Amino acid sequence: MTGSHEHIEDSIRAQGVDRLESFCRGEISAVQTYAKALASPSLRQVSDILQSCHASHEERASALADRILELGGRVPESTGVWGAIMPVLESAAAAISAKMAVAVLEEGEDRLLKEYRTNLPRLDAPSRAFVNERILPSQLRTHQALSNLKHAMS
Repeated sequence: MTGSHEHIEDSIRAQGVDRLESFCRGEISAVQTYAKALASPSLRQVSDILQSCHASHEERASALADRILELGGRVPESTGVWGAIMPVLESAAAAISAKMAVAVLEEGEDRLLKEYRTNLPRLDAPSRAFVNERILPSQLRTHQALSNLKHAMS
């Protein structure tokens, strides 16, 4: 019976590592997207907010990478297809208007927040606590910052 219990725990931990890797890919994508936004001349007037969000996503990506390694997982090196598309969309939006670029960034923050909330129950208890304590509060702050910025530019 103990072997069966250990197998279930290993399975839950593996699912948790998969979720954490997905979160990490999302954070890497956000870091890349904010780097592009910071390079955009049309967004210079809000660069302090963008820099703060960029740094926050870098910290989360690093914290998630550390947690993944603790659990024996592999840290993602790329963001996947969606991560490759977001910086292109951001660049196009920035070329059109600062308002549109901020709207795209805020949509990305929405997506990340939804991913965290949707997948949080699928984590093992220690990883769930880690995300609740170290990741989610920071994600809520960047989401709010972009939401406020978007509304201020409307």
